[in-house]
Amino acid sequence: MLELQERISSIMSCLTLEEKVVLTNRFGLEGSKGLTLSDTGKIYGVSRESIRLTEKRALEKLSNCEIESTQYERLLAAILSRR
Repeated sequence: MLELQERISSIMSCLTLEEKVVLTNRFGLEGSKGLTLSDTGKIYGVSRESIRLTEKRALEKLSNCEIESTQYERLLAAILSRR
């Protein structure tokens, strides 16, 4: 599990802190249960739409980051499997 966390951290290095936090909370990337858009927004005092836009921006950035496509595919598979 630690190795996966290190890979996720490496892949997410092109994101801002806000984007990393949103993806981590939304998809439970640190072993916790993923949160809804509304629950994530409540934690940070913003709307669910704001969280949705940040999530979308972060996922788009990840697809454009200079990382091996296999790393991106693995991360995306891990994220989607937690939905």
